[in-house]
Amino acid sequence: WKEKGADSLLTGSVRKLNNGRFDVRFRLWDAVRGQDLGGQSFSVSEIDLRLAAHRISDYVYEKLTGEKGIFSTRIAYINTYERDGNKRYRLELSDIDGARRTRLLDSNEPLMSATWAPDGSKVAYVSFETGQSQIFMQNLMTRERKQLTDFSGINGSPSWSPDGKRMLMSLSRDGNAEIYVMDLETSELTRLTDTPAIDTEPRWLNGNEQLLFTSDRGGKPQLYRMNLASRETKRLTFEGRFNAKAAPSPNGRYVAMVHDSGDNRYRLAVRDLNLNTTDILTENGLDDSPSFAPDNRLVVYGTRQGGGYGLRIQTIDGKIQWRIPSQQGEIKSPAWSPLLR
Repeated sequence: WKEKGADSLLTGSVRKLNNGRFDVRFRLWDAVRGQDLGGQSFSVSEIDLRLAAHRISDYVYEKLTGEKGIFSTRIAYINTYERDGNKRYRLELSDIDGARRTRLLDSNEPLMSATWAPDGSKVAYVSFETGQSQIFMQNLMTRERKQLTDFSGINGSPSWSPDGKRMLMSLSRDGNAEIYVMDLETSELTRLTDTPAIDTEPRWLNGNEQLLFTSDRGGKPQLYRMNLASRETKRLTFEGRFNAKAAPSPNGRYVAMVHDSGDNRYRLAVRDLNLNTTDILTENGLDDSPSFAPDNRLVVYGTRQGGGYGLRIQTIDGKIQWRIPSQQGEIKSPAWSPLLR
């Protein structure tokens, strides 16, 4: 294989067992050095064959690049569709190519703002099933749900802390939309902002030390950064008349956002916090809700496509992109999972 110019060789087999399960085996070789890079074997049901392929891909990618693969990650999103002439809303999960769709919740009231727990075991989201927006948390294995808020006014924009112990949210319980953080064990709330402006869409940045949020305190929606220890807040974006829906990359270097330069076109943009530069990645007119992959290179976002609304994935340099295949209804508000094990 080295003589044929191959850098690596992957061998494997899939064999159906008498009990209906499948024996899957593979081994990876460095053809240049003649080294065995290891392998695995496992028994899976037919429904898990695709997941097994993703696990193998993750293993190979990590061995060859030294970085974790994202083939086994999932995307949560809201599917809006019609049944018997009535609009309905589903919270669903899928693979990053749209396959293996799993329904978590089906409601006749709006759902929005899905966000993952850092260990991938739960999803938080906003539901209007009580008659107004409230934040719920749902365990993906047991499907057990817990309502986190029951305040009057707006209850929205949940965001899990990196340690999984707290939840950022935007509440108008005191009359104006402000940023709060909730201790998930005690349900204790701490108010983080106190301005006449609308402060919303909080997201954690650089671990548990900083956060980003959207505010119109300067006249138009822009992104602001807060140091949690000192509560010092500084404006982050100045280019364009609208910057919102901040989505920090897991490594804290990049922030994806929805950007309007002033032409009423809401496009995907990415800001490099190290270089203080902003690049507009798309030429669409209605992009929304970006979310980074765990590899810091890919972003998923909602966009108008083919007369409807669906999801698109692309690299932050804008060179590679693909569309998640459409299905019944419109797909919005994607959230990329952390690495799943």
